[in-house]
Amino acid sequence: MEENRMFNDLMGHLSVLVFFTDEQLCFTKVSQAMANYLNTDMESMIGKSIFECFPEKEGDQNWLAHIKNTGKSIRGKLKKLADSDGNESYLTMDIDSRYNEERKFLGLMGFAMDVTKMMEYEQALTDLVLNESHGIKEPIISATGFLSRIIEGKYGTMNDEIFNRVKLVHKTNTFAQLKVMSSLTQLAMISPGENNFLIRKVRTNIQQSILGPILYAYSEKIKERNIKVVNKIENQDILIRTNKDWISSIFDNFVDNEVKYLEYGGTVVIDSYMEDSKVYFCVSDSGKLLDEDFVRNRLFGKFQQENEDQDGSGIGLYANRKTIRLLGGDLGYRINENGQNEFYFWLPMQ
Repeated sequence: MEENRMFNDLMGHLSVLVFFTDEQLCFTKVSQAMANYLNTDMESMIGKSIFECFPEKEGDQNWLAHIKNTGKSIRGKLKKLADSDGNESYLTMDIDSRYNEERKFLGLMGFAMDVTKMMEYEQALTDLVLNESHGIKEPIISATGFLSRIIEGKYGTMNDEIFNRVKLVHKTNTFAQLKVMSSLTQLAMISPGENNFLIRKVRTNIQQSILGPILYAYSEKIKERNIKVVNKIENQDILIRTNKDWISSIFDNFVDNEVKYLEYGGTVVIDSYMEDSKVYFCVSDSGKLLDEDFVRNRLFGKFQQENEDQDGSGIGLYANRKTIRLLGGDLGYRINENGQNEFYFWLPMQ
């Protein structure tokens, strides 16, 4: 009895939305915060279906049924809601199945947080970046391409002084700032909580149309740093739901980081494989392992770097992970079987 009283007190004071359902997905327990969110009281919610309180599309009912049937958990699902007046709100939800000792399904338990304000702030920042960067996106692309073509000698020969000046611009903060703006533009074009018109099913050859040109663009820097690049990506077409420009930006960020931060004479291995209807792309190196605390707490945050004295903005990995997740995949870091740093991302095969 004392435990029940303590549990009820907890449900009455938690600031997060908490709920439990029976096997029919009707509420058996809810927190006061959840009742407040739905403009009702805790008692009135008991016995109501989860679909009655959160009107769902058929597809959303399918993923809840999938949790019930498979026992798999959902982590960090972003749910967009709208009331009768058309006012939108957002929740992030973690949902798990409950079973008894005989593995009989008892219901769901879920935790959610109202992130509407956070989404509004993020959307405001997104709009600001998009508005400011939209007008200079094409000049960015033109400037970076033009610098590369000058260095490659496409416009004729230059004396040593001019050539060295152009290379310096290509290497230093002027060029880096263009890349940062490009990343921010990419990030700003992602609409949170919605399907994006820039994403479509495409049959593409990653090696031929994306990775090959990127490695060629960095070939001079790779040579200067005496870096050995082992490219194992196969020259074949794959069908994925993606945006080729975004995937190109992700590979560019990986290669750029290796060129900037890997020690002189290091080795980079770029590989891919298919598993469980997913295609994985991996970039590993022979460099010093990343600090565990940095990986755990900061690696994929905005404007984060392990060494604050290093060049770069620290926005690339944050933007790239957000992009890959929008595409239905994920991006992460691990120590591979050879004990080396390895960044990877995967996308669902179509």
